Amino acid sequence: MIADIPGFASDFPAAMAYHRAALQSLQHGERKRTWVLKTPVYQMMIDLLWETYPDASVIMTHRDPVKTLPSGLSTLATVRWLRSDHVDLQEMHAYGGGLLLLMLMQREQAGTLPGKFAHVHFAALMKDPAATMEQLYADLGRPFGAAHADRIRDYLARKPKGKFGKHKYAPEEWGLDGARIRRDLEPYMEYYKVAREE
Repeated sequence: MIADIPGFASDFPAAMAYHRAALQSLQHGERKRTWVLKTPVYQMMIDLLWETYPDASVIMTHRDPVKTLPSGLSTLATVRWLRSDHVDLQEMHAYGGGLLLLMLMQREQAGTLPGKFAHVHFAALMKDPAATMEQLYADLGRPFGAAHADRIRDYLARKPKGKFGKHKYAPEEWGLDGARIRRDLEPYMEYYKVAREE
């Protein structure tokens, strides 16, 4: 977490070394398993991620940035409010401006991403979760059996979307302009064929 502590400087290599040691400690003595970790923060250090975990597969979920950018700022602000009396939303815009999406797109176009990189579209995932995951597994070269699809459908039947309420947010609530987001990130949306959400 990027902190507002005077004199604090982020040390991402040290953080990732600690990250690896923590996962190794948690897995010690257990059977070999695949870890599934979720955070957009890895976008900032994608090369370091693959240096730390050379066999990692990165899955990029594509969704309308008008939805994802305010959501990301909301999550980041919530974590910061847990640890601080003051959260500077303007300063946080540097982490939520979509620049990382464009940078990853350019690196993928140039073929300079050093590890396995797969894609999933949020709209497809919402429309048919099991089929979308089956395709994602195929893209990653992993097996996906009927039992996988059954578990996905069972999970969704027990926990439908919105069961515990809905987290509502709008770009304007976070000092963002939806029209500008669309304009700035049009190359990303066009390249990955990201569906607009209204």
